Amino acid sequence: MPEAEATDEVLALSTRLQALSLKHGVVTFSAGVAERYENEKRDHLLRRVDHLLYAAKEAGRDRVFAAQSYPEHKEPVACSEVDFQCKPIE
Repeated sequence: MPEAEATDEVLALSTRLQALSLKHGVVTFSAGVAERYENEKRDHLLRRVDHLLYAAKEAGRDRVFAAQSYPEHKEPVACSEVDFQCKPIE
């Protein structure tokens, strides 16, 4: 699924979750969305999406960060599993 379409789907899911009325509080939802590059390994994609998720959480609740919206994350990156800092792959 193209990243723009996936982002729209995730935003729609977020809206539905925010509308839920729960006995014990509200639902918050943050996500990272990225399209898989050609020949990109699955674990690399998951690291990129995980980094976007953590960036979304750091920005506040109910955020969706898509790689297309963050040019610094659009190119393939290597992410540290310790501090989630990413840098371009050379």
